[in-house]
Amino acid sequence: TVIFGLWLAISIDDYAVWDGWILGALVLWAIGAGTGMRAGTAYGKALTRAEELQASVQEGGPGELRALNRSPAGLRMHILSSIAVVLILIDMIWKPGA
Repeated sequence: TVIFGLWLAISIDDYAVWDGWILGALVLWAIGAGTGMRAGTAYGKALTRAEELQASVQEGGPGELRALNRSPAGLRMHILSSIAVVLILIDMIWKPGA
């Protein structure tokens, strides 16, 4: 999507890659990707633990997996990633400063 978006910005005469709304979208994309990756890592711990428990035919302590799935760090990163995606959509639709 980034390569296609940059190609569009280069090929359309009305836009330039260094326009503020395009640079803002690129920064928001990087923020969204980074925070999304960190959220996935945080929530991946619960998946790994569930697979370990299943392989050993054990049951986790009450709420062990629930606690891992309710990771405050994972939730924060997920919220930040979602906000970044919404801001990208707003930026792409209304093109502030264009």
